[in-house]
Amino acid sequence: MNKKSVKLFNKIFLDLKNNYKIFIVCFFISLFLFYFINSLKYDYHIVFSDLNYINLNNKYIVEETDKKIKIYYRGKKDDLNYLNFYQMKPYVDLSKIKEGENLLKINFPYSYLPDGVKIVRIEPEYIKIFADLRIIKELKVNFNILNNPQEGYIISDIILNSNYVKVEGPKSILSNLSTLECNDIDIAGIESSQIFKLEPKNRNLKIIFPESLYVQIEIKKQYEFFSFENIFVELLNKKDQFEYIVYPDSIKVTILVPLNLKNEFKIPRIKIDLSFFYEEGEYFIIPFLDINENYEIIDISPEKVLLKIIKTNKR
Repeated sequence: MNKKSVKLFNKIFLDLKNNYKIFIVCFFISLFLFYFINSLKYDYHIVFSDLNYINLNNKYIVEETDKKIKIYYRGKKDDLNYLNFYQMKPYVDLSKIKEGENLLKINFPYSYLPDGVKIVRIEPEYIKIFADLRIIKELKVNFNILNNPQEGYIISDIILNSNYVKVEGPKSILSNLSTLECNDIDIAGIESSQIFKLEPKNRNLKIIFPESLYVQIEIKKQYEFFSFENIFVELLNKKDQFEYIVYPDSIKVTILVPLNLKNEFKIPRIKIDLSFFYEEGEYFIIPFLDINENYEIIDISPEKVLLKIIKTNKR
């Protein structure tokens, strides 16, 4: 090293020695500027993700959390823009869990990350997972029926495809149950029989036999009985040249009337149309009962009447 170089280094050393505070400040400013300029090339992205559960032993059941996992990504803007964040989900490895409460670290599939993209932080870092033994138990089915059918209709029968079911679920829940509470069935306003699927109210329980559980609610019209002892037979379209005699001249009738039509019900009329009779004689006739098609005839007595047609001197 020549004398000029030695002299220059000595001068720099003396300046640093005499002005070291300024040097320290300048050094940190330079360092800050270096990192600041370098960080302009990178961006941050925050994603809220579901949690995956892997390697669960079949003898255990865990209740999965609805809590979202917060993931901080750092990388070049172009890399982050083309990254599908929702294909890469954090996960917990359940291979070593035990019955009861477990504190597990949240992992991430880092191998799927492209070069230049890093995970800065995962929140939370750990999660509590409660593991319960999986058991199977036979339970009696129970459910509630809400509301009523349409006015004038009633439930005639309730048919379950199985009164007992085999249920799989956590030991802490199933061991204390004797019945399986299923979803309520709402029959408000229905007018016909329907089939409803039943599911456990407790989402931790699963029916494994039968394959599906359903109930058939049988609906029928509600009727009221009306009985009439003597309804006189009406003769229509008489001809002047004949005399008509009906025996018996009144009929007993019993009718079922739907409850929703009760207020519209009128005493039925029994008729014989004489338009088709042109000669005298005796005829056994089934009278016409004039009623609403929604009514149901339970009994009519007698079913036939004797009609006598006698020719007169009238013309």
